[in-house]
Amino acid sequence: MKKFSIVILAIILILMAIPGIVSAEPYVPGSKKGPYVVGFSEVWEANTWAAQAKAEIEEAMATSPDVKEFYITNSEGDGAKQVADIEDLLTKGIDLLVLQPINPDALTPVIEKAFDAGVVVVPAMVKLNTDKYSAYIESDEVGYGTLGAQWLADKLGGKGKIIILDGAAGVVTSETRTNAALDVFKNYPEIEIVGRENADWDYAKGREVTEQLLAANPEIDGVWSGGGDMTRGAIDAFKAARRKLVPMTGEDSNGLFKTWFQMVQDGEKDFDSCAVSTGAWMYRGAFELGIKILKGETIDQKDTTEPQVLYTAEDLESLVRPDLSDSYWLNSKLSEEKKKELFGID
Repeated sequence: MKKFSIVILAIILILMAIPGIVSAEPYVPGSKKGPYVVGFSEVWEANTWAAQAKAEIEEAMATSPDVKEFYITNSEGDGAKQVADIEDLLTKGIDLLVLQPINPDALTPVIEKAFDAGVVVVPAMVKLNTDKYSAYIESDEVGYGTLGAQWLADKLGGKGKIIILDGAAGVVTSETRTNAALDVFKNYPEIEIVGRENADWDYAKGREVTEQLLAANPEIDGVWSGGGDMTRGAIDAFKAARRKLVPMTGEDSNGLFKTWFQMVQDGEKDFDSCAVSTGAWMYRGAFELGIKILKGETIDQKDTTEPQVLYTAEDLESLVRPDLSDSYWLNSKLSEEKKKELFGID
């Protein structure tokens, strides 16, 4: 019997040593020495913000002395694929999992499995539906919708016909932003929403749906947009239709700022904009929180909400980067060298 117990113990120890077979012992911050293995499960790279957000965390992981290996998976907007991706990351023996959840309900079993096995779990942008996570970081998406909508309402003097450009259908970030904007517009009975379409945070789609809304509405006095690339598309749609430019809300994409700056230089007085900024470094921030937890360092709080920043015409000249491409987002933690490598213009 004693020999049998020794054999069983030996088997358990061997299994614990195999990559991907993780112990169910609870994790004690600071008990695991680095460098660490990190996994990042991204939602997609369907727009320029998402592509830069990946580049931000990738640079941080690649240059961190606390990282031994890192893996990045792309869920391509598919919740079931994200579950499978995370299962695969667990087989690689990760110490830290950073993710933006697509379907929090579907993720709960695999997230709890990872957390119970001692993996530090740090979601970003979208909350999990379990308390088994180590830290969480988000941007204030209610603030995004509120700041831009209030700016537009003030710009229009509380009255006029407007159109709304939503982000992607069914995505929590998009719905939260728009619902917050709608709550502001409810306070202005003389503001009429004459059109609302999803434009997927994309320049081409933003231009296409704005062209359709212009054709259907002979009077549009303002545009509320859930993202900067869509705003740039809306500007070009107005120009192509030879319609008078109107105030439009936006985001801090360099493409919008370059277009906006050029219109100021050209003396265009009908157009004005504001840019509400969600830092493209959010995943990077989640990674940095996770490393702190692994090393046993104190974090300020488990859940962090980063406030949105509102940029107006007064900030335009100091922020625009004519030397970088339209795809660059201004609220960044990328090194200057990496910015020029990824976004530099000859």
